[in-house]
Amino acid sequence: MGTLLVAATAMEIGSLSRTLAAVDTIQTGIGMINTAYVLTKALCRKSYDLVLNIGVCGSYTDSLKVGTVVEVTQEILGDLGATTADGEFLDLQELGFPLFEKPSGVVFNTLSNPTRIRDVFPTADFPQVQGLTLNTTTGDQNRIAHLQRLFDADIETMEGAAVALVCQRDGIPYLELRAVSNKVEPRNKSHWNIGDAINNLHVAVGRLFEKR
Repeated sequence: MGTLLVAATAMEIGSLSRTLAAVDTIQTGIGMINTAYVLTKALCRKSYDLVLNIGVCGSYTDSLKVGTVVEVTQEILGDLGATTADGEFLDLQELGFPLFEKPSGVVFNTLSNPTRIRDVFPTADFPQVQGLTLNTTTGDQNRIAHLQRLFDADIETMEGAAVALVCQRDGIPYLELRAVSNKVEPRNKSHWNIGDAINNLHVAVGRLFEKR
């Protein structure tokens, strides 16, 4: 049935839509809502053995340098819930509202991927990280500290959890590869290197399919 490559933007897909002839690609637009909608439509049109979500990300940790390609093994919905009068975040479990149920149990804000990249691409070797998916990217120190205290995530994206949710609910194996384009810090675009991140990501993805 094949592989579906999913990215939010045209630059994240880039030349992969041409060089990976046996792989279908879709550009969803940024954010969870766009991603869930466009991916669901694509999966209604055609069945796939694998969904591969790619893109750039911000890093919460100094150990992940700009340009590093990572495998995201778990995504957390970081702003789906409620806040208390004191400003504390309450996740879905604390509110008593499951996100969905599957045979292995109830899912709240955390979406753990049972598939590892080496299950599909045996020679692949990327650092494994935990992702935090948010509707609003983080750009001030107070919020950074707050999110780190709550979730202790390694990277931040705007779409990862949406792909995980759709695929888990449809029972489709999926993987997520991200390349670090910037550190999660007070917003400073001069510190970003999206070009190098995307180049490294495209090289990594190309090599996966060369060796498959």
